[in-house]
Amino acid sequence: MACCGAEGRWEEALQLLAAMKAERLAVDVPAVNIAISACARGRAWREALLLHEQLRAWCSSAEGRRGGQMLTERTWGATIGAMYKGGQW
Repeated sequence: MACCGAEGRWEEALQLLAAMKAERLAVDVPAVNIAISACARGRAWREALLLHEQLRAWCSSAEGRRGGQMLTERTWGATIGAMYKGGQW
């Protein structure tokens, strides 16, 4: 996942997240942050914004709160970066 984020391979990052969910593996804030960063580097602002909204909803859910999950500065920074690079900011 980290390689995808660093290289802007956002499609692969989204596929990895989907595979993790399908295998019922823990998808946490850092993993989604990496995917959002990959979207930012790949100028996929719509996908980054969708991930951000999904993560925000999950963090607000009972499951997310129980696990102590919350959006971080990196979450916000990567999302804003994606919007900027996509010409939406």
